[in-house]
Amino acid sequence: MHSASTRPVLRRRHLFLAATLAGLGIGPALAEPSDGYDPEPGVIASPQTLREEIPLEEVRVGMKGYGLSVFHGTRIESFPVEVVSVITSSRPGRSVVWVSCTDERMQKYGPVQGMSGSPIYLWDEGEAGVEGEGGRLLGAFAFGYPMTNECMVGVQPIGYMRAVGVRAAAGVDAVDGSAAGPATGNAPATLAAGLIASLIAEAEAAAAPAWARTGLDHAAGVARRTPGFAATAGSAPSAADAGPRPLALPVAVGSAELARVAAPFLRPLGLNATAGGGDAGGVGGPIPSNVDADATRIEPGSVLAIPLAFGDWTPTAAGTVTDVSPDGTVIGFGHAMDGQGDTALPLASGYTHFVVSRRDISFKQAGLLKMAGSILQDESTAVAGSAMRAFRTAPSAVRVRMPGHPDRAYAYDVVQHPGYTPFIGPLTAVVSLGAEQSPPERNTTRVTGRVAFSDGSGLDVDVALPFGTPGGVAGELGPAVSMMLTNPFERLELASMDFDLEVTPEVELAFLQDASVQPAVAQPGEEVEVEVRLQPYDAPLRVERYKVRVPVDAPDGELELLVSDASTALFRLQAARPAWNKIDSLDELREQLQLGLTFPRRAVHVSVSSEGPPELTLGESTLPGIPNTFGAVLGSSASSAARPGRAVQQSAFEVPEVVAGSLRVSVEIRRDPAG
Repeated sequence: MHSASTRPVLRRRHLFLAATLAGLGIGPALAEPSDGYDPEPGVIASPQTLREEIPLEEVRVGMKGYGLSVFHGTRIESFPVEVVSVITSSRPGRSVVWVSCTDERMQKYGPVQGMSGSPIYLWDEGEAGVEGEGGRLLGAFAFGYPMTNECMVGVQPIGYMRAVGVRAAAGVDAVDGSAAGPATGNAPATLAAGLIASLIAEAEAAAAPAWARTGLDHAAGVARRTPGFAATAGSAPSAADAGPRPLALPVAVGSAELARVAAPFLRPLGLNATAGGGDAGGVGGPIPSNVDADATRIEPGSVLAIPLAFGDWTPTAAGTVTDVSPDGTVIGFGHAMDGQGDTALPLASGYTHFVVSRRDISFKQAGLLKMAGSILQDESTAVAGSAMRAFRTAPSAVRVRMPGHPDRAYAYDVVQHPGYTPFIGPLTAVVSLGAEQSPPERNTTRVTGRVAFSDGSGLDVDVALPFGTPGGVAGELGPAVSMMLTNPFERLELASMDFDLEVTPEVELAFLQDASVQPAVAQPGEEVEVEVRLQPYDAPLRVERYKVRVPVDAPDGELELLVSDASTALFRLQAARPAWNKIDSLDELREQLQLGLTFPRRAVHVSVSSEGPPELTLGESTLPGIPNTFGAVLGSSASSAARPGRAVQQSAFEVPEVVAGSLRVSVEIRRDPAG
């Protein structure tokens, strides 16, 4: 815990960070946070002296000791360990000590997600060897093998971890404005690409039809055309690796369905979405009767909680405290969260509901107690923080109208972080939809609202989803928001999110059954009538008639008209716009993502391609009327910046339902009607 004499230093650092962020155009200037999430004094228990560590060169196979962790409530318990081996150079310049956890409880659990950071102590020869007492600090419970028959754990040596703590403390104590503060770049674009790939894999596994994944498929196409996203946009991350890995941090999200939906969002971040548990009330909310929040301190072996949002849902990543230094620097986990160095995440005390024992990998259900400070450093060997407020939040408001329930309004404050905000932000809408119940099977879910960004821009949302589910909402919002916030062009932060989710108990869906066009022969520029037979879900078939004008440059011969839903029309539109084949700026990315979020889905789309001279684009400019021969040469030249395409005339005719399917009809074009 920091003394009163150091608090002005902390304030100066906070003001420096605020000024720096404001100068970049990504945050309010010189404003102390006043949202109720400031650290409470005295939560971090600082020792008088640093616990002695055991050097790696003194570690011997067969040495015994113990670890500390919380298995229930807030009571720190010990468990016995024995050194199995020391693997040197497991990474460049790094070693890992492997220990066996020998008691019956740990053999049953195996490596437990949420125990990351549990301190491991080894006794010296001749020491009494009383479990839970004495010994020198080896490091942190950090790595494990899934699907094992015994509890073997990789220990991150404490020397590496304390170096991270030193760098975190150096940032706190900087008085000359030299502290780097939170990372000023976006998270890697590959995180959003991995999310899209995972969502597509799940949609394909569920055999979701094209009309049900319009936004997701469009976002995937945008990703393939955008540098940074394109590298991994086509393949989902593999979960087949059975090697040792850092233990994921469990995050309780609610129901089993919500855990399944949230998994693709959290998995790339090293977080495991779990069902049940969590904190509906967040800071100061209700806690179990066996937990005393006022008496709980952050100390070696205690729960180290990292809330990623506050409000009506408080998703909290949970691990364990490894060490606390006399100056109040807290280190934990024994591995990275995102490993981006300077960071700013909330740090809080917590508790454990219970340990869920599983065959693949066990995990803790944990909860949040009191704010203690901020995580300031996040590296491959540890996270480290102190009793200061460095993190910021962005508001998210979600209103839900569900059949059989009163209208609900939910409010959240999403923690600002380059890696976590792009994924946690959209999840606030998803968890709100399923807060009281999942939508009834026969429903239409409409999502409207706006996502605002730090540069003053935003994305408007107007999406209708027949047979809507939380997963469907996730597939619409998640890719677009995450791509904007991880874009490879410009630094961007979330400013706010505001959504209305309305669930109606009718399936507002209509299938295209048949189409025809009259007259069968037409001249260029003439209007024709397209007759469409629509089959609504659970309603009689009906006929719609629409007027469409034949392109004035249509040549003699057969002209094809594509009658389709929004998904097919979007694809056709993209294919006809060569300028969209590569996205080279944030404005272009925003324009493309906006198209997918508001393209009319309650409409019959009629697309007509021009069969005249090719339409060339040069950058964002269209070059119309280029002669065929010249256009062919210019468009095919390797040195030319011009790209050939076909002009597409699209018309959208509004209907009450989301339209599904596509049909092709044709009309014969004759410039000389007598011919």
